[in-house]
Amino acid sequence: MIRAFVASLTAGASYAIFGICIVLIYRMAGTLNFATTAVGAMGAFSMLALLDNGVPIFQAAAVALIVGVLLGATLGTTFAVLFRDHGPLTRSTVTIAVLLGMLAAGFRIFGDSPRASQPFLPGRFVEVAGVRITFDTMIAVTVALVVTTVASVVLVRTRVGIRLRAMSQDAVTAELNGVPVTALTAAVWGVAGLLAALGAILVGPSRPPAFAPMVFLLLPGLAAALAGRFERVWPTLGAGFAIAFLEAYSARLPGISRYRAAVPFFLILALLLWQRRDEVWDDAR
Repeated sequence: MIRAFVASLTAGASYAIFGICIVLIYRMAGTLNFATTAVGAMGAFSMLALLDNGVPIFQAAAVALIVGVLLGATLGTTFAVLFRDHGPLTRSTVTIAVLLGMLAAGFRIFGDSPRASQPFLPGRFVEVAGVRITFDTMIAVTVALVVTTVASVVLVRTRVGIRLRAMSQDAVTAELNGVPVTALTAAVWGVAGLLAALGAILVGPSRPPAFAPMVFLLLPGLAAALAGRFERVWPTLGAGFAIAFLEAYSARLPGISRYRAAVPFFLILALLLWQRRDEVWDDAR
């Protein structure tokens, strides 16, 4: 069990980051962003393409983050200009179209063949209770904790967070009260794009680096965000690590290892049923 836990840490950190991206966009822009991991995959595969051409890994990673920021900010500006007066359902539906478009573009640009990925600090690890924990794993966990802490502070304790929450409720009224809606929306989506690219980069060495599987990491990210009800980042963080642990542990169990990819589906179903049960109880009261 300890080995499964350690093996799941990197994936758990990435799932948590994806989930936090979804929470940030939902709370601050009023949109359920289904294109999160597609943006991250575009950034990560830009890094892999540069690695194939001999670019050092840290420089390639910096380019990947820039790609994530630019794609995210472009999407944010588009939504702020074209879909400002539309409801959350319309905006969220448009992100599904963006997901499909990026998936097609990714196939066209990068193909679907696995690309070689590599750790940032190869061969470096610490040993705890007979289990090796790589430096890359520690970096991933640290990044996830820092992202969660900063997101929590920004959402609750800053003036920017308050403005963004007001903007997500009524962008027109917020703009009339002096809130720069377009600029803030582009900034939020840009930050989310950076985080999505970061999550994709971190999980790359532990997964087959093909474009489509990386995009479909949206499912564990959505499950983690759902655990936080698309509002709270700390439950999202915990759910991300829990999902990754269940996947890693089930892979070691004969008979069910082939179904480990279905863990996010089952968790999403269980969470939806439980939250629906809470609503029924509230109506009964």
